[in-house]
Amino acid sequence: MFSFARTALRFNSTATSTAGPLYDGFLVTLRNDLKACIRNKSPAVEKTTVRGIMSEMKNLEIENHGSIVDEFKIYDHLNKLIRQRNETAAEYLKPDQPERFKELAEKEIDEAKIISKYLNALPVASEEEIKLKLVDLMKSEGITDKKKLFPKIPWAKINTEWKASKGAVSNAINKL
Repeated sequence: MFSFARTALRFNSTATSTAGPLYDGFLVTLRNDLKACIRNKSPAVEKTTVRGIMSEMKNLEIENHGSIVDEFKIYDHLNKLIRQRNETAAEYLKPDQPERFKELAEKEIDEAKIISKYLNALPVASEEEIKLKLVDLMKSEGITDKKKLFPKIPWAKINTEWKASKGAVSNAINKL
């Protein structure tokens, strides 16, 4: 029985998910990067961040059970992780915080940079590309107020034509 359990564990750890081909490729990249971090004796923050991303991706797969996890869902999730780390770092860097919190803030910033590397590797439009499309849409429709822009966005086509997620478009509108 013991050998069967080990075999089953080994089989499950190498099996691919039904979440989607891009998601599977992303997990393979994360696994390979983690192996490289371990082999190259990379800093601990890099190893733990890659492990954390892997864990978050598995959580994302579980949350979206039954549907495909595409590049847009991965983008939104990684973007959320970066935003969380930047907010935490900002809290740690407030003037009324103890000196030891600056180290924690640096760690959070380092984690955000590592996550950004994976975010930028996804085949989605960058924030600047989305902003350009929004500005073009505003000019073509004669819109000057951001609030009037939302109904004019072709929401059904942003994944295919704009190569962007709804969250990325919303964030870009807020930053205009």
